[in-house]
Amino acid sequence: MMPQIIDKLSSINDLNKLLIEMMKYGKPRVSCVGQGEWFCSIDMWITGVEIEFSIKSDFKHKTPLEAAFVCANRMNDAFKSLK
Repeated sequence: MMPQIIDKLSSINDLNKLLIEMMKYGKPRVSCVGQGEWFCSIDMWITGVEIEFSIKSDFKHKTPLEAAFVCANRMNDAFKSLK
């Protein structure tokens, strides 16, 4: 069964804690792509199923936390599709 992470992540309102939690599933990155525009991505792997993939937020998020939450939501959607 794939993990359901969004319930836990949705209660985190600190970027550091969110990224540390996301690290359990891969290598997250947050980047500033313009003046006040943020992007987040994570290279993921699922042990036991031997699947690797990348998940990305859209560009132009107003805060790094907003970009990370979009990425976390997409992580959860990816886990649901693997069931």
